[in-house]
Amino acid sequence: MPNVTSWLGKKRLKHLRGLAKPKFRAGAAAYRRVMTSLSIDLSYASSRLEDVNISWLYTKGLVELGERPEGLSDKEYRIVMNHKDAIQFICENRSVLDLSPRNIRDVHKLLTKGLLGNPADEGRVRKRLVFFTESAYAPLANEFQLSEQLEAFSAKANAIDDPLERALFTVALVSYLQPFQDGNKRTSRLCMNIPLLANSLAPFSFTQVNRRDYVFGLLAFYERGRHDFLADVFFDAYLRSAPKYVELLQVIHDGGTIGSLDVRPRGR
Repeated sequence: MPNVTSWLGKKRLKHLRGLAKPKFRAGAAAYRRVMTSLSIDLSYASSRLEDVNISWLYTKGLVELGERPEGLSDKEYRIVMNHKDAIQFICENRSVLDLSPRNIRDVHKLLTKGLLGNPADEGRVRKRLVFFTESAYAPLANEFQLSEQLEAFSAKANAIDDPLERALFTVALVSYLQPFQDGNKRTSRLCMNIPLLANSLAPFSFTQVNRRDYVFGLLAFYERGRHDFLADVFFDAYLRSAPKYVELLQVIHDGGTIGSLDVRPRGR
């Protein structure tokens, strides 16, 4: 129940809140520069979770300069560039976006542009059944029920006051509902940043997420309704990644440059 139960718990929430927000008021220009770092980090990490074999440095060159590395297939190139476009959409509209079905569909449309067999499926609630090779869980198949559940998710998510709780709820529930024909986990990973960015908190980039733990957490939620494993993944990863973005804001606030801070992800 929104604002009654907590998936992270009061102690963890208090700890993360202390890490996630700078001690000073960050200006819009400084926050935009941090979003450039997020665009690289999240494009890299989320694409890697989709089995795109690209390094962080090559992702940086591709996102910032359009330099396509050798050996990257057309599909892999499109996955990375779609991430860039979807992240920029969220960053540029962070002050007005919420977790409405329309906004979630818009993010999905950007993420899947040119990747689905039918372009009409981009941003559209699916009309067909989806299956999991690694799980017996079977999501809803009826498009009208899916639309209703997406509306219900949106209402509940937007009713959650704490943006950290809202982010965790989003990455779990959008993945669980599987509202689209493909690209659901990608959509959940980007949409979970909507409440964080709207509240000027450090974003969640997935650079510190262990893939095995992440998949296990999702499966535990799909099959057992257990959120605790995914909450552990969220807490541990955000604990390590959030300070980087706050430090980056501090560097910019103090008149430094992004180049003075090594922003490459660690621990992978």
